[in-house]
Amino acid sequence: MPAQNPDLVNSSQTRLAEDICFLLACLKGEKAPRSLVDADIFGCLLSHHRIALAIDSSVLEDPLLGNILHTEQRRNRLQAMDRVAVLVETTKTLRAATIEPIWIKGPPLAKLLSGDPFRRPSRDLDFWVEEDIVPSALEALQSLGWQPVETRPLQHLKRIAHAITLHRPNSRTVLELHWRLATPDSALPIARLAPRRHAISVPIGDVEVTTLSLEAVLPYLAHHGTNHFWNRLFWLVDFQSAARLDIDWEQVIEIARQTGVLKRLAFAFLAAEHLLGSPVPSLIRQQISPSWKLEQKLHLLAEAFTVPPEIDTATMYRVGLWRYVFWDMSLRDNWGSRFAVIAQKLRVTEKDEHLLQGKPWLAPLLPLARLARVGARSLRTGTKGR
Repeated sequence: MPAQNPDLVNSSQTRLAEDICFLLACLKGEKAPRSLVDADIFGCLLSHHRIALAIDSSVLEDPLLGNILHTEQRRNRLQAMDRVAVLVETTKTLRAATIEPIWIKGPPLAKLLSGDPFRRPSRDLDFWVEEDIVPSALEALQSLGWQPVETRPLQHLKRIAHAITLHRPNSRTVLELHWRLATPDSALPIARLAPRRHAISVPIGDVEVTTLSLEAVLPYLAHHGTNHFWNRLFWLVDFQSAARLDIDWEQVIEIARQTGVLKRLAFAFLAAEHLLGSPVPSLIRQQISPSWKLEQKLHLLAEAFTVPPEIDTATMYRVGLWRYVFWDMSLRDNWGSRFAVIAQKLRVTEKDEHLLQGKPWLAPLLPLARLARVGARSLRTGTKGR
């Protein structure tokens, strides 16, 4: 398919704020006028989008903005050092219990994309183990002081979730222990991706850690970013970085097709091209069908980048929940997974159950309680969708 390059940043169909345009220019290595950005907003956006380490300070001509960038870069580096220390400690502890974790994203991904494990900041560290050894992994982690945030029984969580979150006192790092790569109701074959089949070793600190190959992690990243409405620019920076590397693109495409995320993968590279200036790999572009209308879907994504920034769920309601749902459905590769989007958004949560606490006879009304909460939140946000 020939390249189509509508100017997403300057299109009248988009609402990109000048502050966001300034950030995008910085990420592309372009100098932008100081008048385009407020200093306080600049710092806030750097923190939210986690992109300070992806910006070369030489593009900033204003000393005040340069100081803000250097401060955020230093903070990100210190955080990354903490994450690497936790990753190494966790790997050694699990191996002592004969458990080999496969790390997803985080420092190993940064190492693969840039050669620098400290270059990709994150709040948490995600890793995967087989479902049947999750209890043993939890026991080993508890010996280090890690405790699950979730209070519900593990067997219950395994039926409805794909991971469990662990915190440790006085630690700024969060661990996410995965036993699958997507929730059971997502209807995306990505949940059936076999991590062991695509595992490779990467040196981090004084150990070799196991992580997903770039060919396998890129489809997962496309799935993850779309699920979060690409709420943080550093997820697109991953695709900007990957587009420059010598990767087995045929294998990337094959894994994306097998795991039902080929549209999401193509969309991620297209978004990185329009927003960050990195070309879509030729083999990926060849997969794009005109019937997918991916360029049109970029305009709703542009509404996600607000000033000041907000969390992804707030953005979904602000742009209109049903607009978001139809956008998400259009980026899925089969009808089963498309209809599953609606089931996901209407899935009963703990808050819905709390509304009817102490009234078990009202349990059949839980779906209606969920629907009422979703509708009420949409109205409070000021939109019913368009």
